[in-house]
Amino acid sequence: MRLSWDTDSWASDANGLTKPGSPAYKSNLVDGFPFGALVGRVGASADVFLIGKKAVKTGLPAGRLSLAVNDNPHRQNNVGAYQVTLTATDAYDLGDAQ
Repeated sequence: MRLSWDTDSWASDANGLTKPGSPAYKSNLVDGFPFGALVGRVGASADVFLIGKKAVKTGLPAGRLSLAVNDNPHRQNNVGAYQVTLTATDAYDLGDAQ
């Protein structure tokens, strides 16, 4: 994934950028996680957690899993995607989003 379509220093994998293109740039979605990192949360008000390239999570609350790229609100200059493979145990389908 590239967080800026014309700047090589903003190319990232799911672990995020270790050194963003501009060190003063601090408006990422979730403070404390690298820009470009894959993050997730369960439910609308739960804490966000780092997923990165690989994560094993246990004891998560019941609810819908949401995934996002840790970036600022100006996503129109992003290019690319992450492919996610999920294995769930002791889980059930909540149905379509309402």
